[in-house]
Order: sequence, then C-alpha cells, then structure tokens
Amino acid sequence: MTENTDRQQIVHRDIDFGIDDTLPKHWLDNCPHRTHFLNALSITFPEGERFFIRSVHRFAHKAEDSQLKADVKAFTQQEAMHGREHQNLNDVLERQGYPVQRVEASATRDLRRLEKYTPPLFRLAVTACLEHYTALLAEVLLKDDSLLKNAEPRMQKMWQWHAIEESEHKAVAYDIYQLAAKSKWQAWWVRCFAMFHVTLRFFFKILTFYIWFLKEDKQLWKPKGWLVAWWFLFGKPGPLRKIIPGYLAWYKPGFHPLNRDTSNLLARYLEELAN
Repeated sequence: MTENTDRQQIVHRDIDFGIDDTLPKHWLDNCPHRTHFLNALSITFPEGERFFIRSVHRFAHKAEDSQLKADVKAFTQQEAMHGREHQNLNDVLERQGYPVQRVEASATRDLRRLEKYTPPLFRLAVTACLEHYTALLAEVLLKDDSLLKNAEPRMQKMWQWHAIEESEHKAVAYDIYQLAAKSKWQAWWVRCFAMFHVTLRFFFKILTFYIWFLKEDKQLWKPKGWLVAWWFLFGKPGPLRKIIPGYLAWYKPGFHPLNRDTSNLLARYLEELAN
C-alpha cells in the first residue's frame, strides 16, 4: 500500500435520493444528448458494482494491513449503495420507455464472459481500471460545476454523492491488485493490457447504449444534437478531454491513484452533501 496524504476516510452513507417517476426524461439541462451520456453510464453501474465487489473479495485475504481491510469493507458498502440508487434510476428509465432490459442484459453478458474466460487477477485489474476511469470522471465532475448545470436537483445530488465516494475509495481495488500480483513487473504489464482492453470495450459499449437511448427519443439522425454532444464531451466542459492526462498516467510504472490529490474537492462537496 502506498503512503499518501490523500488517503481519504471511506464512509458508508445510506442515502435515498427519491428518484421516481416524476423525473423528467431529459433531466440534464433539458438536453437528450447530455442526459443520455450519463444515463448510458448509470445503466451499467448496478451489475458493474457487483462485479467489482466480487473481483476485490476474491483477493481480499491478501490485505494484512488493518486499514486496508477496513477500506475493503467500506468499499463494498459504498458500491452496494451505488448499485441500489442507480438501479432505482434504471427502473424509472425503463418505465419511461427506454431499452433498459436490453442494455442490462448486454452488460451482464459481457461481465459473465469475462468471469468465465479470464483469470481472477485480470478481472481485478479490469476492476482497478474501471475504478480509475470513474475516479477521473468524478474528479472532473467535482471540479467543474458546469457539468451538472441545470440538472434536476435530485440527480445533481446523486451524481455528486457518487463522485465523492468514487474519490474516497479510488485506491482500494488498485491496492488489493498490487498485493495480488506476483511481482511489480507482472502488476505493471497486466494492468496496462487490462486498461487497453477496458478502453476499447468500455467506450464501445457506452456509445452503443447511448445510441439506443437516442434512437428511442428519435434524436439519432439530428446533426445538431451530435454537435452539442461533441462539444459537451470534448469541448466545454469537456469531461472526456479532461481525463486524458490522468488516463495516460495509468501506464507509468510508478502510478498510484492517490497521486492525484482530490482532498480539497471532497472537503467542499462533503459539506454541501450534508446540507
């Protein structure tokens, strides 16, 4: 486990955000493209969180440090709560007419194949990769208020809560992975290969789900909407553009998630979450 002043206390927060059928279809700035980018992420979370928990627990016995043992327990609790709240959102989206069951079946099928055909260490590396992606996106979300500008208030608070907790536990899967690997060399090349695999598969699947949602809204063939989406993702606020430096840092041999200090961001948003 790497020493770092940014190691945060991981807190189990059981919060019901009240996401129900009163939620507008286009809850982010009344924009289908902005809304469905986040919906496409959300819809993968419940099954994804369960996969993360299984992958980490497979090697949890490697943790001899009492703090890391406590962190694994708190990580599990946080991920379970994320899965529950995003499942509530998914259920609302399904009642709104979106192809939720089709998306969930696709995501579940991919994860089951991964568990059937790849070794446990690779699955843990995949978990660490996806945790890094979510931590980077969480950092951007917490730094730039414009990402959730004009979002429906319940959704804004839910995504901020999720971002806070992803930032708190961003090193847990990585630390367990480092202990599970047989050598530093193995730990480095397996996680690099896993990140390459994850990047290709993850963004392909998110784009697919995003298209399915847009098709349901009859927005798929409207060029103006795609220009709005491109500018949102890569221009301003540009979350996918902003995560590139952090993504590339993953491939450095000395990388550790806690090298990115987000403690000040967390202090600010934890105070807001409490209100």
